[in-house]
Amino acid sequence: MSKFNGINRALSSLFFTDTRTLDYFDDEYGGVIVNPERLPSNPHVFASLLQSSLSQWKNKGKEGVWLRLPSEYSELLPVAVKSL
Repeated sequence: MSKFNGINRALSSLFFTDTRTLDYFDDEYGGVIVNPERLPSNPHVFASLLQSSLSQWKNKGKEGVWLRLPSEYSELLPVAVKSL
């Protein structure tokens, strides 16, 4: 592996670390609030993003997660309950 390829990989991970998370913002208590308007409708995509998000948030030391599921996303509820 060349030095250039190593730099590209480092830059890639630097810029794309949060691409596999649910859309969220930090709350004032050290947790996160998931944006209910930007949830994926597919339960499999949601499950994958939720697991990735939880892992990243835990690594960042987040204290809690607020997740509101509008009624049109009710099929995501079992996934959220199982994951949380």
